[in-house]
Amino acid sequence: MPKTQIKCVLFDYGNVISLHQTLDAKRKQAALACLELSRFRKLWSQYRPSYDQGVIDGREYWSHILRHGRMDSEDARLDELIQADIESWRPVNEWVLEWAQTLRDSGMQTGILSNMPPELVVDTRTMPWIERFQPLFFSAEIKANKPYEPIYRHVIDHLDCAAAETVFIDDREDNCRGARRSGLKVIHHRDRESTMTEVAEKFGLPD
Repeated sequence: MPKTQIKCVLFDYGNVISLHQTLDAKRKQAALACLELSRFRKLWSQYRPSYDQGVIDGREYWSHILRHGRMDSEDARLDELIQADIESWRPVNEWVLEWAQTLRDSGMQTGILSNMPPELVVDTRTMPWIERFQPLFFSAEIKANKPYEPIYRHVIDHLDCAAAETVFIDDREDNCRGARRSGLKVIHHRDRESTMTEVAEKFGLPD
């Protein structure tokens, strides 16, 4: 059976283009919030969907967390937490950037589809490597999060090709399921070797 012709590859940002947040980065943020790491992780995840969706901004997000640490939401501390969060997501997988360029050189589109809060979107758009990715779909701008249908519908409506001609690469199974239900081709990213093997076998993409 001939492989589907792929015209666009969409990458998740966190843990696909970017490296995983380090434990030191999480500890730094937890210390700034005066919370134990385990408690901090739960609160970080609890309020993150609203932040990623752009329903609240960074100061409101971190104010929610600081209240649990019995800390005043001083502007300086809020700004420090916002900046620490941004910096924790800046390190990237160089092999992904190189592969994206290879795909573009072969004539394919390479874009980003990511749950990302407003301040991180602003920072990401300034990165020197961002020119390798277009179109850009960020949850805070769309006002919808993965893994829910509205964000995938928005993406499909704004692509220059069909959903069946688009591969989406994400590290979370729930996001992959949502994309698959919407008609996108999907690769569940776990590591470089398995991802590159799967895209070659399923879609014949260059490496």
